Amino acid sequence: MPRRRSLLETSFIFLIIYTIISLIIYEYHATYLLTIHEPDMINSDIGSGRGIGMGQFQRLIPLTAHLFINGTLAPVTFEIAQRIPKPNDGTSGPRKTQTITPFPVVDEYPEMDPFLPWIHDIFPSNDFSKVIVISQNRRRCHTGKGHEQTMKFLEPQIALFQPISLKHQNSSHQDSNHDHDQVKQHHTEYTISNDEDAIIKETRFQCRFKLYHNSKLIQEQTTFSQYPFNYEYTTWRKRVDAMFETTGKGMGQFWLSSLEFHCPIPPSIRGRGEIKENEELYLDIATIRTPVRKESEWCLKEVGNEMWNVYKEWGRNVPVPDVDKSTRWENIYIPIKFSSVNRQEQPPAPKPYQLVACTWTSAAHNRRGDAVTISDGKDRLREWIAFNLLVGFDHIFVYDNSVANTNETSLKEVTELFDPMHVTHINWPCKICNNNRPVHGESFLFVLLLGFILSISPSRS
Repeated sequence: MPRRRSLLETSFIFLIIYTIISLIIYEYHATYLLTIHEPDMINSDIGSGRGIGMGQFQRLIPLTAHLFINGTLAPVTFEIAQRIPKPNDGTSGPRKTQTITPFPVVDEYPEMDPFLPWIHDIFPSNDFSKVIVISQNRRRCHTGKGHEQTMKFLEPQIALFQPISLKHQNSSHQDSNHDHDQVKQHHTEYTISNDEDAIIKETRFQCRFKLYHNSKLIQEQTTFSQYPFNYEYTTWRKRVDAMFETTGKGMGQFWLSSLEFHCPIPPSIRGRGEIKENEELYLDIATIRTPVRKESEWCLKEVGNEMWNVYKEWGRNVPVPDVDKSTRWENIYIPIKFSSVNRQEQPPAPKPYQLVACTWTSAAHNRRGDAVTISDGKDRLREWIAFNLLVGFDHIFVYDNSVANTNETSLKEVTELFDPMHVTHINWPCKICNNNRPVHGESFLFVLLLGFILSISPSRS
């Protein structure tokens, strides 16, 4: 009768098999060529030589990621078929299209270059002024014990959240009219600079737009990306030491999970109005690579004399490389074929319901058993009201609990900054005690940013 293997022997065999499989997978990815097919999108029109409008599908220019690996650029190609339906009425006029965009590229994100943004969605704004890019922080996928080397390697993912400023390499090019459109001037070279010398502020990516007509490039122009807000300032404002952690799970800065940035569409393309038949727009996104700024290295004027100095740390002549020499996504299809910047805007339809929110708040309060005093309630409330009105709330009720917690007796000066048709101030001086003090204190009195939906009621004139 054969001897039964011990648990240790079985585990050792399993480990060998697992290692062999891992090596096979690694070798497969090391080819740097990855092709994705969408079977439900492919039919006989693809590869048949038919142009746009002749068939239901079109083979797009392949989406390619260019990565720096061991100091050399290596391409990773994604072949994407894209659905572009025929006109609904059989004419050649504008068509409603349901486009399948290239992102996300399943989960086969090429990890060999940590400066490549992990894009999950990309789309043009309604007014055709910019392309909005939504990406994720890949460093948060592999953290904690056993992943220290991976976390170190992926630190450049944090650099993508850190804005940089640029100036013309030849200072004589600069003038008082800053380039607010962030359009890169032809034959102009840029260097990374401090804010006071900058022509372009708070950017990180070069956005190269390419317009094709019948597969022929007819226009190419580059702009510099913009952030919707300053991620670095937001992190500093939360009183943490750095934008990432080097030990532990590194999950504390949850607001750095998603990265949004915008690529301004050049005026020369915006001004064309409606993109014509047989014209298509593609976008290349190239990262301006810099070392990640670490603990206490804040490039913010709010820190005063401690502000991080680009010239001191990196030098005065750090050039911005050409797009073709950069880490980048190339040939991202932008589905604006039938959008028009000059279209007549239709008046919004009447809303059948009113969306109403309330917050119970205070100018100042104590929390954690009176161990911590929060005194910036007014600033927080102002930002919170502005945000919720922007995202679509019709009315906000502010229950002001200040008199129960502080001598600052009212938040009315904040609510009066807004239209009374949208914001109502209600004095709410009630003091409620917690029998579990000092474990929890009275922190529950201050439900700042709670944002409960008070009611969703039919609209009334």
